[in-house]
Amino acid sequence: MAFSARALKLLKSLYWVIFTLAHLYICYLLFATNRAIAGIMWLIFGFILLFIMYPVYFPFGDPGARWPPYVAGCPDYLTKIGPNSCVDYVGLNSSLLSKSDPSMPPTEGDSTKVFDTSGSLAQKAARTQQYGLSWEGVA
Repeated sequence: MAFSARALKLLKSLYWVIFTLAHLYICYLLFATNRAIAGIMWLIFGFILLFIMYPVYFPFGDPGARWPPYVAGCPDYLTKIGPNSCVDYVGLNSSLLSKSDPSMPPTEGDSTKVFDTSGSLAQKAARTQQYGLSWEGVA
């Protein structure tokens, strides 16, 4: 569920107010029942816990950011061998791209064994789909 920026700011403020008051109330109860050592330990570790749990509930960064944050140089499971060239050493069973032997890498001009990664993002997405491959961040 996505929250607006205003609602998210309110939730962050409520997090600090409610959990800090609850934390301090637990400290008060521990000191009131003559458990001062436990109260001091809770005071220290409770505040550390509040700061550790904050990014769990409210991750840092732009909530609408793309994932992955960068586009990989090659489609998934292919290996980069040149500036605009990737090869299949795994054997992905693509009808247009055959598996290469790692001991004898193909040359960049061999179109049956080398996947060309040049072009715009739309061209890369179309070529990836044509070859039947996946490319995280592109297609």
